[in-house]
Amino acid sequence: MIIQSQNLKTILYEQTFMVVYRILKQKGPVPWLTENVDCSNNILIENLQYAGITYSFIIGQGHNYFTGLFGPIPFKHKNYRCLIYSGYLKSQNNGFNKKEYVLISFFLPAEIISLLINYNSIEKSFEKFVNMIKDIEYLSKMKLLQLRLNIIQNFTQNMDFT
Repeated sequence: MIIQSQNLKTILYEQTFMVVYRILKQKGPVPWLTENVDCSNNILIENLQYAGITYSFIIGQGHNYFTGLFGPIPFKHKNYRCLIYSGYLKSQNNGFNKKEYVLISFFLPAEIISLLINYNSIEKSFEKFVNMIKDIEYLSKMKLLQLRLNIIQNFTQNMDFT
């Protein structure tokens, strides 16, 4: 499928979104922080909750937590895919080595997944993001937006939008 550059730009900036899942002892994975998500869309929210359970099962639970970038993994909503970076964020509230296991997820339409050129560069964007967070409580929508824009730059770095 050929996507015109202006359409691609619109898709990347308007149709991608981020979700951070926290793995809580009592509830398991829950969508904790979102960016560019329509929270009034109950079907999307339900799908995100289900995805958190599925993704945490695939990537790690119990004593086997895997870290790094995984995906693209299918997402039920509107034929999307998800890139998931799993890792540990510092946490003053957690007694588990003062770190908390999270899934930082970038959702995008399946039609543009073939444009994923530099997987390693995207993984480095996630790693840099995780390392700059001093405590999970300081994570914000604005910081997620910055990460999403950085990932989008990885998609578009070799494209001419003129």
